[in-house]
Amino acid sequence: MCFRQKRVEQLLREVATIERRLSHKCRVEKSGEQNTGSLRLTFVLLDTRNKFEVEIQQLHFGYPYGELQWTFTNVFGSVTEEIVGKVIKACPKSFGYLTSICEALSQL
Repeated sequence: MCFRQKRVEQLLREVATIERRLSHKCRVEKSGEQNTGSLRLTFVLLDTRNKFEVEIQQLHFGYPYGELQWTFTNVFGSVTEEIVGKVIKACPKSFGYLTSICEALSQL
């Protein structure tokens, strides 16, 4: 099995873990259209009255050490792009990076 294929499989396992652990707070939508390899994470945090989306683009074999590109959309509540950026930056870039990000964002 080649290096790239192992990285992709590892990423898919991590996404499955996020879906299983955080299904009550985070909905994950995968998109592989045109080799974008993006994930849309929708956080519904009723206890803090926040709903927002973070779309992570261009996930590829360089994960988790490559630069993470993301966009933010606030549906309602007080979470801002700046807060999300600080949370993402605070998570260590290692295997389980997306899981760490999602767990931290689900606590906002």
